[in-house]
Amino acid sequence: MAENWQEWKKSFQVYLKENDCNTKSQDLKVYILKENIGKVGLNVIQNIILKNPKDGNDMNILLEKLDDHFKPRESEVKIRYNFFKRSQRKNESIETYIEVLQEIAKKCNFGHLTNSLIRDKVILNIKDEELLKVLMTIEYLDLFKLVVHYNLYNKRKNSETSTKDMASVNNAQVKNIDNENAKATETKKQSEEINKISRTEGHNKKIHSYSKNNNNQVTNTVDKSCKSNSAQFRKNCWKCDQKHPLRCCPAWGFKCGKCGDHNHYTQCCRMYVPKNEEKNMNVCSIIFFICLCSK
Repeated sequence: MAENWQEWKKSFQVYLKENDCNTKSQDLKVYILKENIGKVGLNVIQNIILKNPKDGNDMNILLEKLDDHFKPRESEVKIRYNFFKRSQRKNESIETYIEVLQEIAKKCNFGHLTNSLIRDKVILNIKDEELLKVLMTIEYLDLFKLVVHYNLYNKRKNSETSTKDMASVNNAQVKNIDNENAKATETKKQSEEINKISRTEGHNKKIHSYSKNNNNQVTNTVDKSCKSNSAQFRKNCWKCDQKHPLRCCPAWGFKCGKCGDHNHYTQCCRMYVPKNEEKNMNVCSIIFFICLCSK
């Protein structure tokens, strides 16, 4: 049937061209078409559904409708297979997806089940378990309710995702601030340690110089004491009447027989007067007494 129609259409177009009918009005060309198409063609033209009644007076529109009628039809199984195979594509809205399914369903001969099958196909394509639970609880779910609840759910989910993203961003910012504070604290500690070390080194230098000065002073003092000791060694000790180092007197611990004190010999006692000196003193006193009496 389709091949016969295409052959007849070509011969009809040749007829119009040879008879110079292309310049005629559309009403005349439609009349010529109906007169030459035959009974089968007339029945098809009478059953054609036109959106605008005036389109019936346009030969080109009638020829397009006849092409659609006589062209080879796809298998119903194949058309329905394409319908059920069609999935929602990435970034495709639910409204666009339903429109595509409705267009395919026109050739599937679903009849009054068209909208319900489209609804079921959309639900089967949903992978979100929470959204499926929401849709399953809705009574008398049609395409309109499906679109409304689908968009509301996605809107709420996107807002929650954005909130989580903002929270993660805030957490990241807080973490960065904490890291910066930790670095600043660590830097401060390091600077304090450096200052402490520098102060300690300065203090050690002072101690070193102080100890060095003290050592010099002690050395000088020892030298002076040694000199003084050496000077003392040149004289005889009054306790023993001998020369000896400091604190090495042999009379140490000896008891004096005159005064009873310790640590000096009796002959060195400052309270002791020798007998010769006593005699001399007695002689001098006698002479002094005689002189007084002679006067």
